Amino acid sequence: MSTIKVILYILIPLAIIIIIVKEFLLGVKIDTKDTLIIGIALLVLMWIGFFIIRHLLTRSATPKNIPPGGFQVVTKDSRKGEIEHTPAPKFYSTGGFQITHKGQRYGSMDSEEDRSFKMPVYKKPKPAPEKAQKRVRFGTAGIRGLINTEVTPLLVLKMSGIYGSYLGEKRRADILRVAVGYDSRYGSEMLKNSAISGLNSAGIHTLNCGCIPTGALASYIVINKLDGGILITGSHTPYNMTGFIILSSDGSYLNMETSRELENRYYNYDQCFNPVAPEKIGANKDITDVLPSYKDFLLNAIDAELIKSKRYRVLVDPANGPAVLILPEILKTLSCEVFLTNEQLSPVPARSSEPRANNLMEASAKVKEYQCNLGIATDVDADRVLFIDEKGSVLSEDLVGAIFAREIISRHGGI
Repeated sequence: MSTIKVILYILIPLAIIIIIVKEFLLGVKIDTKDTLIIGIALLVLMWIGFFIIRHLLTRSATPKNIPPGGFQVVTKDSRKGEIEHTPAPKFYSTGGFQITHKGQRYGSMDSEEDRSFKMPVYKKPKPAPEKAQKRVRFGTAGIRGLINTEVTPLLVLKMSGIYGSYLGEKRRADILRVAVGYDSRYGSEMLKNSAISGLNSAGIHTLNCGCIPTGALASYIVINKLDGGILITGSHTPYNMTGFIILSSDGSYLNMETSRELENRYYNYDQCFNPVAPEKIGANKDITDVLPSYKDFLLNAIDAELIKSKRYRVLVDPANGPAVLILPEILKTLSCEVFLTNEQLSPVPARSSEPRANNLMEASAKVKEYQCNLGIATDVDADRVLFIDEKGSVLSEDLVGAIFAREIISRHGGI
């Protein structure tokens, strides 16, 4: 009990009673028993009177239309008078929702409408406009971005569907076939599944080529006369990035004109994607002969017998990518003695994805240690390569380009 209540309820009434009883007893001679009874009776009467007076004072001080607690109590009769034209109150919760009691009526309570209770209606403010969609852009070799943040399953699904619809319009045959492959990065197989789903939904048959180098997919498209391909790979970019790459029927990257056409269709997806009828949905087939086919393709492009006669010792650094699935085997077929570093297939390479002189120091040291004639270092999807000579020196890209150019000119007279 607070100090104020003690003073109001106990001390003040008790002081008044003591004074009255004292004055009364001084003028009247009564025995002790009567005095006690009279005192208790006066105390009870004083407390009752005090509470009655306090209640009357509190009631008169309260505003007529704003009772304690903020709720207004309206009787049937008073509704026709003072609040007949009072506008309906509006309350706003902390969450910003407007609450309107439709059950509050300002006519006669005798009507059917007034006697029916209706639940509050919660009106949420209009949401803020969504952020502008980030532009999806093809570069010189497909779309690149962060895995599962920029290059997402939804993006791959929609873009593959758009690509499938595009192929359907440019149809060269009754049955259209597209090869799909991926590298060893996180999320690559997930995005591959999205690509297959998007193509199938557009009526395109898909060939799942698995985890393979870019060259293996490109050669498989050409050898089997397919209509195109999709490769999920980050190539030489950091491990947390990937790419959505479309290959043409000749195994090359899309030209910029077609890339821009697909971009525009992506942003008009509902109008440009044409889902086919259930009986025309494309089928998917898992392919197991891609790497053997790639091996034969490469061996037929070189003088295998000349290389076999040299008995080279070769170090291979595939950056923990799918080149390890094919390059060592090709070299062994060419009678090379093969040494490996960073050979375990992994989503995160042990060195930077792109081979550069400053990240090939370990490979260079091993070339000298194993007395190799040559070192070969690729990026993750094996469409980039640097060579290391027998002294452990990394050869520049320009030098190697010149060597290849000289060889082609000597055979064909020009480039």
